[in-house]
Amino acid sequence: MIVEHQAILQALHAAKLADLNTLRAHSHQALANQQRYLAQLQDAGFDAKTIAQACSEFYQLPYLSQIKVNFNEKYFSLIEQFILLPLDENETEIHLAIADPYYFLHQHQLEINSLKKLKFFLIDYQQLIKSANYYLNSMDLKKQTADRIARQILQNAIHLSASDIHIEPQAEDCRLRLRLDGLLHTQSIIDAQITASLINHIKIVAGLDIAEKRLPQDGRFQFLTHSGIKKDCRISSCPGLFGEKIVIRILYAHRKLLQLDELGLNFQQKNIFLQQIKKPQGLILVTGPTGSGKTITLYTALNLLNCSTKNIATVEDPIEIHLPGIHQVNIHNKANLDFSTILRAFLRQDPDIIMVGEIRDLETAQIAIRAAQTGHLVLATLHTNSAIEAISRLINMGIAAYQLSACLNFVIAQRLLRRCCAFCHNGCEQCHAGFKGRIGIFECLAIDENLAELINQNASVQKLKHHATKIGMQTLQESAQEKIAIKLSTEAELERVLA
Repeated sequence: MIVEHQAILQALHAAKLADLNTLRAHSHQALANQQRYLAQLQDAGFDAKTIAQACSEFYQLPYLSQIKVNFNEKYFSLIEQFILLPLDENETEIHLAIADPYYFLHQHQLEINSLKKLKFFLIDYQQLIKSANYYLNSMDLKKQTADRIARQILQNAIHLSASDIHIEPQAEDCRLRLRLDGLLHTQSIIDAQITASLINHIKIVAGLDIAEKRLPQDGRFQFLTHSGIKKDCRISSCPGLFGEKIVIRILYAHRKLLQLDELGLNFQQKNIFLQQIKKPQGLILVTGPTGSGKTITLYTALNLLNCSTKNIATVEDPIEIHLPGIHQVNIHNKANLDFSTILRAFLRQDPDIIMVGEIRDLETAQIAIRAAQTGHLVLATLHTNSAIEAISRLINMGIAAYQLSACLNFVIAQRLLRRCCAFCHNGCEQCHAGFKGRIGIFECLAIDENLAELINQNASVQKLKHHATKIGMQTLQESAQEKIAIKLSTEAELERVLA
């Protein structure tokens, strides 16, 4: 695999896909993740056509810019197992479209299975997945097993970088929706006759009780993608009028870490951020509603702080990204392994930096505050609408104002705006209705002496906010307007997120 990486890397560099250092970095990442090199590049968003054309020349396989599909359903397993798209067949040959030439090396195995000669054509990855999904979705789902449908749904969701899958029984059928860039999009309607078996299959895989349909249940499982990566999935079932609704959260544990410049902080906010996370002790809070990017901001900070001289530990529910060199612990409520229990254990292991996935209750808040007061840097998330409200939230939770004022260093409030597609304005193959990805907007509040005194005096939210704006804190609205001014997002998106 290493030899092949180096050879194809040079071909991709010659095709001007990226510079050598970038291509080498992705090669190392692919090896670390035990992932195919081209799959790593595709997941990272490099141009699929450039990759396909470079591979076509390197492997001496014909490249197809457009395809016409005319094949038999009996070759369905080729799509499912090898990510191959059968194009056509005659008495002696089967024509197959591939995006990763790795599968070209398996042609002898395929020829034994098919008893025909295989002729390969290269197409770009986006075109292959789009065509394969069109075919699979057009098939009569009643002919497919629940296992096959579930794998098809998950594979498609992962390809689209969906964060959640919603399987929703209705009066006469079942709706399938994916959350893409923060919004739900309907993907298909599933026949009511197979809905029950599909839901039961997912519950079995996740270790849930299929006989229990009256109470909510939570579980988890791992899904092996076509590119060989295991994705952790969390499942929630909840009874409803027409049956159990299933929501699957896909965790991208091998997702690349964002660089600081990619978060969306402006120059002033970035400088404040760097100054505050480099302090040896104190409390840093990242706040916002569910799905506002808080965890990614914390991971970015930890990645900047991570070094061999620091003992860094995190307690999370769940672990969303694996951070080499950092001790990460998942809470496990059924085993009584909660945030407070793990935090107490951390404090006995000489930590320098502690990350708390979420402060949910007074006990966890008290331990985090005590750690921040006794020589540790503590980073945590909280659910509030603004930076100032994070202060009042902890006080209302039961934290004494004098304790909070003594250890609180920095509060970030944030949201995510959908980013305008770089290729179009109204929608194209690269985006969802004109948007591709998201970018953060922020309030960055560094606690100075005067603000700490106001907190100590248990001042009102209005007084705290007045002082924050006086010392130059940019509001979420102002941060969003900056992004809109340079056409990274739109007024409509601002209204949707902050209305």
